[in-house]
Amino acid sequence: MLDSKISWISAPSRAMGSRDEPFTEESQRLILLREALGFKKATAFAAHVNLDYKRYHNFERDNPIPRDAALTLVRAIPGLTTDWLYLGREEGLSFSLLSKLREAGALKAKTGAE
Repeated sequence: MLDSKISWISAPSRAMGSRDEPFTEESQRLILLREALGFKKATAFAAHVNLDYKRYHNFERDNPIPRDAALTLVRAIPGLTTDWLYLGREEGLSFSLLSKLREAGALKAKTGAE
């Protein structure tokens, strides 16, 4: 049943030598999106959505997503909205994408964010 918001909120672990602060919600949503679409590695996902890996990786590591990159993601991923990327608003997402995101979020919550 899809009547509740995606509940994955715990921050993934960071690489050695990284900051101790948690990822921003925007970064968490990007990671969740990538994983929900079946991409374990950011390199493959960046290539899939036609973004430079280093640039995309910065967005997963708390840098704000600029408008041009957000629009590139929206064009590349059917059912995605900038409202969800920036604000977490689920209302405009396609049912299919929302289902994948919720499933991935539930799995993350169940297994503990890595």
